Amino acid sequence: MPYCLYMVLMIFLASKGAGEYLDLLESEHDHEKKDKKDLIFLEGTKDKAKDAPKVSEEAEEEDHSMPWIERLVIICTSLVVGVLWAYFFTIELKQIRENVKIYFSDVWNVFDFSSLVLNALLIIMINLTIMADSIIWEPYTMRTIGSIAVWFLWIKTFYWMRLF
Repeated sequence: MPYCLYMVLMIFLASKGAGEYLDLLESEHDHEKKDKKDLIFLEGTKDKAKDAPKVSEEAEEEDHSMPWIERLVIICTSLVVGVLWAYFFTIELKQIRENVKIYFSDVWNVFDFSSLVLNALLIIMINLTIMADSIIWEPYTMRTIGSIAVWFLWIKTFYWMRLF
């Protein structure tokens, strides 16, 4: 049961945190680039800019950031996932301490360990990006790590489902 909750929450984080939030940040970043290009263009045509219709400041300042409640949901979800991650990590650590060679000789244990590492990396990347409210890592990198992390979770689920 804890694994199902962990998997659902990680999928939520990978889609909401690394997906929609990065889309918002990218659109804000693209908007800033467009504004800089417009400024450069307008500086070259100052005389024409005087005759141009004025745009209100409210229309110019569009808010592309994620609402605080959605950030809070992602951060709280990350905390729950972090607790579940610590639980599963301690289980894997106990198995590694018993015998490292045997643990890493089984491909499913390598999948489990890789999944935990990628999930931790994704949680850290999402939370740092939300706290900084800017693009720290390339969105492509975060989405790739998120999709691979979720892929490992699904592989593990299918491995368990073969028992039935």
